Amino acid sequence: MLKKMKNKKLYSLVAVVTVIVAVMIFWGIRSTPRLEAPVAEKLDGTEESGITYYYSRASSFSMNVQKFFDENKIEEKVVFSKKEVMPNTENSREMDMRAKECGLSEKETGIPFLYAGGKCFVGEEEIMEFFKKEAGIK
Repeated sequence: MLKKMKNKKLYSLVAVVTVIVAVMIFWGIRSTPRLEAPVAEKLDGTEESGITYYYSRASSFSMNVQKFFDENKIEEKVVFSKKEVMPNTENSREMDMRAKECGLSEKETGIPFLYAGGKCFVGEEEIMEFFKKEAGIK
């Protein structure tokens, strides 16, 4: 009789543990984020603006562009997303993909890089010129 009670408790314990594990697995599957292609977002977190600026804090050219942004309040005048490519490999791959869309080779691509409405701009001068026009700066 004592053996039957121990077996019954053991079976009950195994059943409870199994249910707990099943619930945890189900909850884990439901709460795992779906992997989707990265989407450029506006700085305010809303939908895609069509303009994405790729930069690196380690690049003096990118820092020159940031100084231009700050001095001219570009981020207040033009809606665009900013994506750091170093060390973010996902952003770097996205930048490479955008460059290929524009027909640019690896040798023609560098940082800073701007993708705007299907057009690519490479280097601080091209990028600053683009933003001057977008922001209405002469």
